[in-house]
Amino acid sequence: MMKNMIVHAGQVITGVNADNEAEVIEDGAIEVTDGDITRIGTLAELSRERGNLPVIGGAGFVAFPGFVNAHHHVGLTPLQLGSPDLPLELWISQRIGGKTAPLYLDTLYSAFEMIRSGVTTVQHLQGRIVAPISNVHEKSHEVLSAYRDIGMRASYSFGVREQNRIVYEDDEKFISRLPSDLGGRVRSFLATQTVAIEDHLQLFETLRADLNGDPLLAVQLAPVNLQWCSDASLIKIRDMSARFGTPIHMHLLETPFQEAYARQRAGGKTAVEHVHRLGLLNERITLGHGVWMTDGDLDLIQQAGAHICHNCSSNMRLRSGWAPMNAMRHRGINVAIGMDEAGLNDDRDMLQEMRVVLHSNRVPGLDSADVPSPTDVFRMATEFGANTTPFKPKIGRLAKGRAADIVLLDWSQVSYPFLDAGIKAIDALVHRAKSSGVHTVMVNGQVVLQDGQFTLVDEQSILDEIVEILNQPMTEAESSLRQMAGELIPHITDFFQDYRDR
Repeated sequence: MMKNMIVHAGQVITGVNADNEAEVIEDGAIEVTDGDITRIGTLAELSRERGNLPVIGGAGFVAFPGFVNAHHHVGLTPLQLGSPDLPLELWISQRIGGKTAPLYLDTLYSAFEMIRSGVTTVQHLQGRIVAPISNVHEKSHEVLSAYRDIGMRASYSFGVREQNRIVYEDDEKFISRLPSDLGGRVRSFLATQTVAIEDHLQLFETLRADLNGDPLLAVQLAPVNLQWCSDASLIKIRDMSARFGTPIHMHLLETPFQEAYARQRAGGKTAVEHVHRLGLLNERITLGHGVWMTDGDLDLIQQAGAHICHNCSSNMRLRSGWAPMNAMRHRGINVAIGMDEAGLNDDRDMLQEMRVVLHSNRVPGLDSADVPSPTDVFRMATEFGANTTPFKPKIGRLAKGRAADIVLLDWSQVSYPFLDAGIKAIDALVHRAKSSGVHTVMVNGQVVLQDGQFTLVDEQSILDEIVEILNQPMTEAESSLRQMAGELIPHITDFFQDYRDR
């Protein structure tokens, strides 16, 4: 594979400036040397000194920084595996009964979708790997190997989820009220999911050592949510993050039930106030969802320099509510975009997700400052997403010294049959671009998608293998878990029926 080259595009969008205007180089070119950008300017400027470097792209493309999916969990979607959308508190338990695919294949499946829509970096938040920790370690490497083989940049974490795992009360207390047979099966299932916080932290250190400075792969910390983690564990995670300077990604205030839980646990304080009191609220933490944050919460987040990941499609699909994204933006909070389990088309298409973010936050009124612009959303998907990752200094913009994570989009797919010359490139990109127009994707200077085809893995053989495995009848273990999940739903529904009024 080529290591040194010139990437040429009719328009190169390098990023967004301090005035929230896109920085665009007409007839631009990017010199790539050993995975990094070494020069950037017009093609004429670079051509004078480029020597015999090969040129990819051309005047018919627009180039821009690779997108960052800042919140991701699985490959095949829950719906594909047998779990239709429900409110989160029911959906989580229903998913216990889904079919399963090998993690390596599962990870590649969603990587295909992400890369095809211009995503070059993903924050992979893994959950529900069967204990013991040695198996978690092995399965984590299946995920990491998939990203390594396809050439994608990924930050990986195995989520800490240690309490209140069926409803928002002590596991044993809830189980004690279930019919004895169902309670026994639930208890046995939870035993397979139990990993001590000390093992979680050791896994983090082990994986960090395993990766040994890999430029494309990193590991971070992920307490899954306040209701699922004890204060003692959160403090240990806080200290580990400080020790290694490692980012933390934590779901918070996704649903109204989580907002009610936090106030019960924290003596009337909000979840954000409680996390702040524990010392976790700083520039290293990203809070996923944030649907039920108050103005006071957002002020604390802004003052601490913490980040938020806006998971717009997920919030809609699971009836979680509407995140106050405009209030976040007005405070200057760094807000990234995450596609979570899946977007509106039950896939991982960042170009579509950007439009969902843009349009769902367009409140009535006449002042354009009240709503996000295409430039705002582009920045969320690039630079602001990058800021939530361990790769922050290297990605999110196209500039000398940064990694060559570059997307080339066929401009005719956006402009055909007509596009007024006064329409800005970034506006047209956000409003009109589709994944079918993504021609070339480069990660760290390596072309991983060219002319719509993956260069490092055989996509069709991977898909054929997935078809063969998942079209087999459910195993006895899968059938048993599906039955258990179905029996649990009415009990979970009863628990949450008046939960917010307690």
